[in-house]
Amino acid sequence: MFSWLLAKLTPIRANLPCKVMKLIAHAKFWHQLWSIRLALLGALLEGAKAGWEHLPDAWRPTLNSTEQWILSGIGVVISMATAGAVLIKQPGLIDKIAASQNPPDKTP
Repeated sequence: MFSWLLAKLTPIRANLPCKVMKLIAHAKFWHQLWSIRLALLGALLEGAKAGWEHLPDAWRPTLNSTEQWILSGIGVVISMATAGAVLIKQPGLIDKIAASQNPPDKTP
């Protein structure tokens, strides 16, 4: 599907100092990591905030200071949770990673 792009990038890649870039062993589980999920949610909220700020004043409903504090607090909590989620062990995901690295022996 992207063979044309690969054909264009191959000569460029040959001139780079790093010939091979390898992903971490459990990169295929990126969508199951809470740190990634929370980072995506935080990015979505930041995008919504930027869109909100660029709306014309006539289209923007007014928010009182309490509502503004609540919305700001949600953004801060999600940012802090993203950093904290990196440190939290996810037992179900650890089992999946271990199983993918050591597939069961299928010989009879």
